[in-house]
Amino acid sequence: GYFNTTGLSVMDYFLGDPVCDPPGEEAHFTEQILRLPQTHLCFTPSERFRPYEHLRRTPHENVVFASFNNFAKITDAMLTAWGEILRTVPTARLLLKNVHPLKETLTRMKKRAVQAGIDPARLELRPGSKDYLTDYLDADVILDTFPYQGGGTTCEALCMGLPVVVRAGTRHGARFGVSLLHNAGLSELIAGSTEEYIERAVLLARDRELLGALQTAVPRMMRASPLMDAAGYVRAMETAYQMIWERYLHEKT
Repeated sequence: GYFNTTGLSVMDYFLGDPVCDPPGEEAHFTEQILRLPQTHLCFTPSERFRPYEHLRRTPHENVVFASFNNFAKITDAMLTAWGEILRTVPTARLLLKNVHPLKETLTRMKKRAVQAGIDPARLELRPGSKDYLTDYLDADVILDTFPYQGGGTTCEALCMGLPVVVRAGTRHGARFGVSLLHNAGLSELIAGSTEEYIERAVLLARDRELLGALQTAVPRMMRASPLMDAAGYVRAMETAYQMIWERYLHEKT
């Protein structure tokens, strides 16, 4: 999706929610912010998730951190933070899965990661692929990108039993993951700073009991959340449409 204002007077509304777009964000939009009560995103897993519905996970002996977000979202500051996590947890590994199949992007990312201080021996880079869900089985903890956070990839990871660590930002695109975790009942995985982001990731790596419990609970929490309540989402949207129509009629009179 597009996470910002269009700046166009012909666009009337921007779809958001109270977490992504808290009070005061109106100043950054030419559109009126249409806040749904809980979440502006509704996620329905595709049929390819069916074989993993009753997946039982246990943490790997050496924790594997991972990111499945588009490499374009991975900033140098992001790589530096991931490098610090790996230095603090010397047995951990980092798996980066791109959305594109181009191998050239892997070469460039490896160079950037090494420049950021990440040991290439502890880094695995994989190109995009159609059967990417199997790659989630090789991970333990997802490290979300910031300031441009994941959306669909975060929902997929939660459905696959992977806790996601998120760093909160100040604008819609930097709070998308915050909204997802809040709605999934996983606010304890939301960090308010880069330091807290690193601390939360390290805690999960060091506390296998906590990590295992989360891996078991996360899919159930995701399924029970507003994020996967399609009927509730439709009702919220219909209420919003009704409000828009009534406002339009009122402004015409």
